[in-house]
Amino acid sequence: MKVAEEKKRIITNLLIIIIGFLFFLIGGTHTIMFKDSTTFIRWSQMLLKDRNIYVVYPELIRICRLVCGEESYIDSIWIIQSFVAFCSVFALTHRVCKEYEFGSVQKILCFVFLLSPYTFTLPEAVATHYFFTEGLSISLFYFSWILILRLLKRM
Repeated sequence: MKVAEEKKRIITNLLIIIIGFLFFLIGGTHTIMFKDSTTFIRWSQMLLKDRNIYVVYPELIRICRLVCGEESYIDSIWIIQSFVAFCSVFALTHRVCKEYEFGSVQKILCFVFLLSPYTFTLPEAVATHYFFTEGLSISLFYFSWILILRLLKRM
């Protein structure tokens, strides 16, 4: 009986990975720029002490520029944002499903529901493909909920 449960858990997690991969492919394989995108690029070139807002995203841009170079740093940003988004959705799904003892179907539905800010609410593209703070801030919001749930459980 234990082996069947383990196989069911592995299949459920594989389905979640496939669903997540398909959702993140919806946005294409290019970064979508906005009028504000050039502002973030400009902030990434400024010294940290000269910026008084938006510290995290310009630093991500700066790191991507250093590591990937001027030619491909923009593409690396949406790849990183997509990876962080998938990890945050997967981790929050796992935490919620473990806490409430969800079954396989409920786990998949929970995962799809948590994907909605990245997909359904932004129909023209997946949010992780945006060169904008939302690509990262939603993921950080999900990670903060994981911490909140852990803290509440310990109280």
